[in-house]
Amino acid sequence: MSVRATVASYKAGLSASHNRTAHGGTDTNDSTAKAFAFMIAGLGGLAASAISFSMTLYEAAHPPKVPVMQAGQRIDTGRWFVTLRTARIGTVPPTGVNGRTGIRRQVPEPMRENGCVKLFTEGFRKA
Repeated sequence: MSVRATVASYKAGLSASHNRTAHGGTDTNDSTAKAFAFMIAGLGGLAASAISFSMTLYEAAHPPKVPVMQAGQRIDTGRWFVTLRTARIGTVPPTGVNGRTGIRRQVPEPMRENGCVKLFTEGFRKA
């Protein structure tokens, strides 16, 4: 068998196996199905982009209100009670890690109480 005959039989086998479907027939609408799938995927991507853009516009038009708290006001955050004692302008953040030198920032000094422990110990005092 020559090389040309081998290549021709290989190509014939490829085209025959490529055109068969699971039930043994041939699929003539393979490229149409692929095009339809790409079109549906593209429309889904456009819809997601439109929804994301409209949500961004809505959030920009209706920003959330920033809460304002006074010094000494106690805030219940669930597990913790936080009281803002003072705030100052400084160059070192509360974490102590100075990221950029020379930048002045507002540094709040909160007082934190663990509400769970406090409620737990108050329960024992009452008993």
